[in-house]
Amino acid sequence: MAVLLFAENQQGKFKKAVQEAASYAYELAQKLDTEVEAAAIGEFEDDAAEELGQFGVTKVHRIEGHEAFNDQVYTAAIAAVADELEAKAIVFPHSYDGKAVAPRVAVRLNGAFVAGAISNPEVDGDQFTLRRGTKSGKGLK
Repeated sequence: MAVLLFAENQQGKFKKAVQEAASYAYELAQKLDTEVEAAAIGEFEDDAAEELGQFGVTKVHRIEGHEAFNDQVYTAAIAAVADELEAKAIVFPHSYDGKAVAPRVAVRLNGAFVAGAISNPEVDGDQFTLRRGTKSGKGLK
């Protein structure tokens, strides 16, 4: 079991949003007493994968053959890795691709989806309590 990170990349490099999401995933993994593994679609450089290790990622699953973004293909690929790992949670970067794929993966895995979390969840057994902004950032929920 692990926390899975969707590590989108562009031209073989992982975006800053992925590094931020990796830090978030690592903190969550610590609360769940597990590790962070990433699913990366397309070609990326080995040193870029090693860089994710600085943010707590222990392994990067390389999914090749899908260079152009396709939400349905990405959904199937990420869900397959999540099933294989029996992922406790999946963290997506706050990016176009992440926002397009995350709800689809949640539906496919019959899981919950929370967008725009502003802090790591409080964990109580199998229950997560998250905080996110509402009303254009003027309130918290």
